[in-house]
Amino acid sequence: MKFKKILGRYIIRYFIAFLIIYISNILITNVAQNNIRNYILEKIRAENQEGLGAIENMVSKMELIDSMLLLDPEFSSLIFKKQLERSDVLNLAALNQKDKDIKNLVDFIPFFFSISKNNEMFVSTDQCSMNFDWYYPRMLYAEKSGTDLSNSVLFKEYLFKQYTNGNFYIELDKISFVINNKNKVIEHPVLYLENSNLMRGLHIYLTCFVIDPNDIVESIISKDLNATEFLTLINKNSNEPLLSYGNTPENILSDTTPTPWNQSYNGTYIVRNESNEYILISGLSASYVEKQMQQVHFILNIYLIGGILLVLFLSFILGFKNYKNIENVMMVLPSADLFKLKKERNEFQYVRQNIEYLKQKDCDNLIKINELITRNKGILLEHFLLNGVSSPTELQRFAHNFGREPEFFCVAIVRIEEIGEQISDLAILSLLEMFENEYNNTYFHTHSGISDELFLIELAANDVPNVESVKKFFQDAIDELIDQYDLVLHVAISSIGTNLKNINQCYEQARQIVELQNLDENVSRVVSYSIESNASYQNPVNIEFINRFYNLLKTGQLQELYVMLSKIANFYHRWPYQYELQKEQVYFSLKNIFYSTWLQIDEQHIESPFFKQIFYKDISCDDLIEQFKKECKELTEFLNKKRKSKNIELKEKIIEYINCNYNDYNLSAYSASKDMGITEKYLYTFLKEQTGITFAAYLMDVRLEHAKYLLRTTNYNNAQIAELTGFGSENTMYRNFKRYIGMTPKKYKETFE
Repeated sequence: MKFKKILGRYIIRYFIAFLIIYISNILITNVAQNNIRNYILEKIRAENQEGLGAIENMVSKMELIDSMLLLDPEFSSLIFKKQLERSDVLNLAALNQKDKDIKNLVDFIPFFFSISKNNEMFVSTDQCSMNFDWYYPRMLYAEKSGTDLSNSVLFKEYLFKQYTNGNFYIELDKISFVINNKNKVIEHPVLYLENSNLMRGLHIYLTCFVIDPNDIVESIISKDLNATEFLTLINKNSNEPLLSYGNTPENILSDTTPTPWNQSYNGTYIVRNESNEYILISGLSASYVEKQMQQVHFILNIYLIGGILLVLFLSFILGFKNYKNIENVMMVLPSADLFKLKKERNEFQYVRQNIEYLKQKDCDNLIKINELITRNKGILLEHFLLNGVSSPTELQRFAHNFGREPEFFCVAIVRIEEIGEQISDLAILSLLEMFENEYNNTYFHTHSGISDELFLIELAANDVPNVESVKKFFQDAIDELIDQYDLVLHVAISSIGTNLKNINQCYEQARQIVELQNLDENVSRVVSYSIESNASYQNPVNIEFINRFYNLLKTGQLQELYVMLSKIANFYHRWPYQYELQKEQVYFSLKNIFYSTWLQIDEQHIESPFFKQIFYKDISCDDLIEQFKKECKELTEFLNKKRKSKNIELKEKIIEYINCNYNDYNLSAYSASKDMGITEKYLYTFLKEQTGITFAAYLMDVRLEHAKYLLRTTNYNNAQIAELTGFGSENTMYRNFKRYIGMTPKKYKETFE
């Protein structure tokens, strides 16, 4: 093997790796180009959508203008007359001035006019006339291919017929009109016909708005006019095109399925926008999109060229760097001679051979080091057991040597009666093997004195309540060792320790027990220290806890309940042996609290499975707490649902009360709240929150609706209706009717006669 071959191999490896990454980046750049192109198209779509919104806003304003005209008394009186009189000239002039004022407030309509089906009235933003037959076609004229619009009668018949058939948008070939003493001609205009909903379907007049299609096109298409090749606006209701720009292909217009903007048609991107009333189809020039992408293409080309140069550069630099590293390693290995290097197939086999040699050479040293560490740990453990851990330095040394500081532990002493050194060693080895299988790495062991084996056993949280599990393990182990080796063993187990500073006290407890066992040398036994003599049992579920928990349950404060239950769990996680002693008491204390609470709010719930289940003695602390958390959630959800149901009932009760007593002139929020047994302030706040309006406003709406109904369906005079609807007097009803309805009761009644 030559070093040049190693260098070439490293360069090739890095080149292949970087080339794969480079190819992946090429794919990413293609995705980036598509995303940028999609962004440009999406921007055009957003501009078109904004234009559609402007059109709908324009239509809303035209409807508002028509409603304003209809509410005008002069306009209403003129459209219903069969024959105009000379005295109506002033009304026409006033209407003409109002149209001019309205025209000055808006800038989207060049011209609009109103005509009546009953007479020859004509009012526009520039002129008015009592003789529309003379005015058309001298001052106003329209043309449409295939339709005769040569005189006023035909023109009016055509407009009213189109509106009756539901065609509110009419496309004409041309319209000419006089505005500001000048004749203006608009090619291919759109007439928008409006008749207010207040007429209840009576088509006796029309307000016609002349719309220049060029203005609409400019408000929709992109600011760069060269970007849009064609555009068509379609009315959804009639499915007829309202205006067109350019030549829109027929197959695109006939296709009703939405076309994604990322599809192209003959080099043109199709953009389709929809609103509640309109469909907009436009074609975006592909050359315009690619022009926007020129800078992106330039940057990506620079990136690709720079990328391939970077691949070559990094391949050489990193390959050479790794070659130097492996060369330095091979040259310092114990058997690194060139003759042997040439015989190896690659550098890794050579390095592996030398590493195996070093491992074999150091094996004996590692065994000796491990034996020394084990012996030192035994000496240190014996020191701690005899003297305790009294300083922070000793705590750090314990954690450093034994890996951790046990939270719960006990000390055990095993004393074997002398029956031969070899048998004793075999018995200890068997015992240690049993320990390894049972406790794995959760114990520490050392030899002390002549025949004592000391064990520091780390206990898990579930084993903490007592040392019965440890005692059972030793009893089983002694039985097996006695059968196998026929010897006598004395085992002493201390109480549970929770602080390494008191580890010597645990050792002293075990030592005293094993000394007492020596009085009966021929009997093997296992004896443990009683934990009850040192344990402190403080139950966290006391009277104060029960009272607070009960109050939180009644008020449905779920998060506070969770906090209290979590505190119990944390307490017993720290003192798990106390949990074993107190868990039954805690379980029934909490269960009784829930029973009392459910008994007050829903007696049927006490028959639920929660109250019928029995207490399991092996239930863990986490399972017990989780069980009560679920019950807390169920109870609070029930309380919240009950409160919401009461709110709905109160709202219906208030509305029913108003509908039954609206005809009482003295009805007020005070009297209603008194009759319903709630405060006036609460009634006001609750009704405003539920309906969005005050009590007085809601009462006024009810009275006005009943007054309108009586005006439409009966011949009662205003005084009688005012008495029946709770207004009290005719003047009060007149004033409120005029204020909220916008007209007098008399005019309102006349519209339905």
